[in-house]
Amino acid sequence: MNDAPPRKWRVFKWIGLSLLLILLAGSVLLNMALFVLVGGSAGSGSDTFKLKETTIEGEGLKKAALIPVKGVIGRGYGESLLPGRGTVEMILAQLKRAASDNDVKAVILEIDSPGGSVGDSDLIYHEVLEVRKKGKPVVACLQDVAASGAYYIAVASDRIIAQPTTITGSIGVILHGVNVEGLFQKIGLREVTIKKGAMKDILSPTRTMTPEEEQLLQNITDEVWYRFASLVASGRNLSREQMTTIADGRIYLAPDALRIGLVDSIGYRDDAVSAVEELAGEKKLRLIRYEKLFSFRDLLSAQSYAMPMAELKGCLAEAGSPKLMYLWTLD
Repeated sequence: MNDAPPRKWRVFKWIGLSLLLILLAGSVLLNMALFVLVGGSAGSGSDTFKLKETTIEGEGLKKAALIPVKGVIGRGYGESLLPGRGTVEMILAQLKRAASDNDVKAVILEIDSPGGSVGDSDLIYHEVLEVRKKGKPVVACLQDVAASGAYYIAVASDRIIAQPTTITGSIGVILHGVNVEGLFQKIGLREVTIKKGAMKDILSPTRTMTPEEEQLLQNITDEVWYRFASLVASGRNLSREQMTTIADGRIYLAPDALRIGLVDSIGYRDDAVSAVEELAGEKKLRLIRYEKLFSFRDLLSAQSYAMPMAELKGCLAEAGSPKLMYLWTLD
């Protein structure tokens, strides 16, 4: 008796094996492509962005770049799902693009923000100065709110124009946390901390700060405030006596900000365009904006990016950590 499988089953077997090999080879190639594409996008800063230039109004080669500074300034605020592609990085990328483009003759910062982290505000401030070093004037156009760190950034510009209803100022620094020591005692919880260094758990929410710790934090806060106040005094040509009142954290409506010298004029975007044309010595600049160009690499990165548990814990820990902020806040 012939036990050999019928010829047609042998054919199906070879077809099945061939398809399996093709699928395996395709899977290997796809994973290699993902590795190359995602690995290539894993950097940080402006290198991770592909920016598309869009004309808002006007024509011609000579341009003015409109760069928005919106929302809370800092990593973790308004971040996208993709690593290294957050709001701060986007602002920096646009400033670098404008600085390197010989056809961009000026920059308008369209600011609507309550401020944010000390470090990120200072980083953007520095990049604005870099644009000006290229001989390109910068005008800050303040909208609803341009307070604290957002005003810090505006001070780096050549001219500040505020809408009539703009709230600005809030020149100060804040560092705050929450103390739940009494609540823990009430419900019978006790934190156990093992540390080396007397102040390693400074600002712990489960114990009262020592006088030495409070003085240390106050000294640091004073130094950060002093830098902010000094930059405003220098950038706005204000005296130390004027700054003692102006830089106490209070906010100002645009007409009051104009009166004390925090802004140069009251106006809108059109006035900002006229101002940069005047400062740049150019007529009828083409107004452009930059938009992030969504690529196939981004799609692959988004699909393949999964936050490891360790990174997730790190993000949660960072969110709960005290931070020095140039921020107008009510909490």
